[in-house]
Amino acid sequence: MSDNPPTPEEAPKTEETPPIPYVDIQKQGAAESSETDDMDTATASYSCTSSITDIPFRSSTDEGTDGGTSDDVDVDQSMLSDTDDDDSERDLFRSRPAILDIRQWAEPDSDQFKVRGKNYIKDHKKIRAGESMFKLITVDLVECEHPIMSGLCSKEDERVQLALKRGDLPPFVVAINIIVPGPPFYHLVMYYKVDDMDAINGKAGTPFSQLANKFFFGESDKFRDETFKLIPKIVDGNFVVRKAVGSTPAIMGNKLKQYYVRTDRFFELILDVGSSPVASNVVKIAKGFAKTLIVDMAFVLEGNDESVLPEKVMGSCRLKHISFKGLRQVALPEDYE
Repeated sequence: MSDNPPTPEEAPKTEETPPIPYVDIQKQGAAESSETDDMDTATASYSCTSSITDIPFRSSTDEGTDGGTSDDVDVDQSMLSDTDDDDSERDLFRSRPAILDIRQWAEPDSDQFKVRGKNYIKDHKKIRAGESMFKLITVDLVECEHPIMSGLCSKEDERVQLALKRGDLPPFVVAINIIVPGPPFYHLVMYYKVDDMDAINGKAGTPFSQLANKFFFGESDKFRDETFKLIPKIVDGNFVVRKAVGSTPAIMGNKLKQYYVRTDRFFELILDVGSSPVASNVVKIAKGFAKTLIVDMAFVLEGNDESVLPEKVMGSCRLKHISFKGLRQVALPEDYE
């Protein structure tokens, strides 16, 4: 990251923001990996034959007996289940401000995805992910004049801060914030609740707990950049979008810039799609067909040795026939420089 004063297109300086006890929004440059995809990033024109996992993220090297491209997502539609609406805690959290239309998102069954098994380093076999570790609470899709690189969770008039003031925030919230390039810009934010802190602070004694503790509470953004993995799936969509998006797991922080806001009550991961021209083109294609698409995403922490395997899906989200019209407008924070 540049040492120059930030603009609305850049991340703000790391600082403590009352009433948040600690905020860390410093981007660490991700080291190039020998596993980096061989795609020529100098290509000026974009072809729809490129996959989102072919862009210069480090594509996860998840290949083998049960690996590869299509095997990372089970196509059995019976494995999919939409989220129910009778969770009172979720209803309270999403009561203000307005959320994305409930008809346009759901929580799919994470067991449809395949992740690295306990012996993956030796046999390259994958297993069904099972139940996700976190529960999807709600989803925001908001429009803004400039991208808010400090995220939405720290804004006083957004749902996390309002829930903190009411005293009804879950023990810990994980927010995945995807910035769709513009103008206008959009923030797609998926909020997950963590009820058992031992599941992420290492005290549970599980491989996931050990890995999550380092990811959420460690000091290395470089580690976070090299660990956060997305598994996409086009459940319903045309050939162009299926080809562009693909279904191969991708380590997002290798070339795509990621920012992190960390406190003792929430963790917000901000993905700047606009930091990669190729990623921007892929998202532009998907956005153009958004009303016709059903897309599933699973978020995983990559395990690279037996001590942190098998992998688990942190959380998943389904987007259904998204409309980008009439969205809630969000302004930059007043103290945003």
